[in-house]
Amino acid sequence: MDFDRLSGDLKDMRRRNRGLGLAVGALAAGLFLALAIILNLLGTVRSVYVIRRGGSR
Repeated sequence: MDFDRLSGDLKDMRRRNRGLGLAVGALAAGLFLALAIILNLLGTVRSVYVIRRGGSR
């Protein structure tokens, strides 16, 4: 076995995994941000609906 080549391959895989981990972290952060925005909009629309419904009586 060529341990120098295997060591180089291991370093390359670790470098790729670090990049993929950063990409997954960024996607997860974006997903949570989008979820927070959607929930905020839903809360706003619901409160406006309740105010209009209550004010029309």
